[in-house]
Amino acid sequence: MVSLKTWWGQTCGPAEILAIALPLIASTISFTLMQFCDRLFMSWYSTDALAAALPAGVVSWTMTSLPFGIACYGSTFVAQYFGANQHGRIGAIIWQSIWMGLISIPVYLAIGVFGEQLFLALGHGTELSRLEGVYFLALAFGSGALILDAGISAFFIGRGKTNVVMVVNFVGAGLNVMLDFLLIFGWGPIPEMGIWGAGIATSISMWIKVAIFGYLFLQSKYEQFGTRSGYRLDWKLMRRFLSFGIPNGIQFLIEGLAITFFVVAIAKISETAAAASAIVFSINMLVFYPVFGIGMACATLVGQKIGQGDAAMASRATWNTLWIALLYTIAFVVAYVGIPGWFLIAHSIEGNDFAEIETLTIAFLRYVAIYSLFDAVQIVFVNAIKGAGDTRFAVVATSVASTLFLLVGICGSVLFPAAEAQVNWWWICLTGWVCLLGVVYLIRFLQGRWKEMTVLEPSLLV
Repeated sequence: MVSLKTWWGQTCGPAEILAIALPLIASTISFTLMQFCDRLFMSWYSTDALAAALPAGVVSWTMTSLPFGIACYGSTFVAQYFGANQHGRIGAIIWQSIWMGLISIPVYLAIGVFGEQLFLALGHGTELSRLEGVYFLALAFGSGALILDAGISAFFIGRGKTNVVMVVNFVGAGLNVMLDFLLIFGWGPIPEMGIWGAGIATSISMWIKVAIFGYLFLQSKYEQFGTRSGYRLDWKLMRRFLSFGIPNGIQFLIEGLAITFFVVAIAKISETAAAASAIVFSINMLVFYPVFGIGMACATLVGQKIGQGDAAMASRATWNTLWIALLYTIAFVVAYVGIPGWFLIAHSIEGNDFAEIETLTIAFLRYVAIYSLFDAVQIVFVNAIKGAGDTRFAVVATSVASTLFLLVGICGSVLFPAAEAQVNWWWICLTGWVCLLGVVYLIRFLQGRWKEMTVLEPSLLV
């Protein structure tokens, strides 16, 4: 028992990891709840709205993934500056993210206008494309806020002050759920808006989160980090930020494109399979986003320890994070296989035959059960190496694995003309893709090259 207590409370042990991770897990659960309710309400509204939500949502995410990935990487800079006791540099790096987010706003709005034409070009039906275009445009109004949210929240995440992030995210999620119900179905003077209302609810909530984060970031007590004085666009710092952040963003983009291709391919084969896939991805958010939050905690601790020049503690933090992520994931894997029907209790579509969608959802959950453990492995280890600055390997590994995933998937679609076979083949390929990434990042971590890396300027190294 003494040994267990020592292990639990050691530096970079489970207690320290969970102190950072639990608020991030709570934050990701709030985001999961927001997305889950979004699709749940649309499943109550209509099958067509549900089928349109996933492709449009995934394409919207893909559109924002590059700058989002860059903005998120600000937390690694913050962590390493914080660990190296270079507090005055922290505010300036956050402001570079803010400038990038502001510039992106008109770009996303311009792209959002052409959403319907985009989905028609992808081969979707006229009515499905119209609904996808409506949702895509509604989300475009909040895309810039997504970048700003990621950039400003990095100020708190990188320093390990994740309770602040948790509270703000819960406020945003709660508001989004409330607005979802009001704007999708209408109430009193508020008209029924359907899928447009779902997207607008998300965008409004995102902007309110940005306003809260911005207010907190600019408080005078944080000026020790240069949160007010570091507002200038610093081209030298921006170039360094982008040199590490762009590979991180490209990795996000490639993963987003791969998932987008997968979702679009499924929707083109069968709208029923697309609706089932939307439900499966909603259910799997209960695992993915909390584990993603655990991975963010790992990146924070690794970054801080690399900033201090202590790679051994960074390694300890990574392994302890892995055990936590695996224990959490295993519980859901058992549930996916043993009691999959429990996850479908809340889903029903009045006036439609839900039996086929339910059968497909249970079948797809078996694939998720297979790849979830590998997904936990790849999330932890990719965050660990990127927390040190190894973003270039991450983008190369993701590019190669994603290319294989898509090529094998396309070949299978040609070989298997039956719709059911094509859908299952794509799910098999998705499972293989995630498993491959898990193995690759584990090997990269074990090689140890990340221990010699840092995002700090050479002049700051001691």
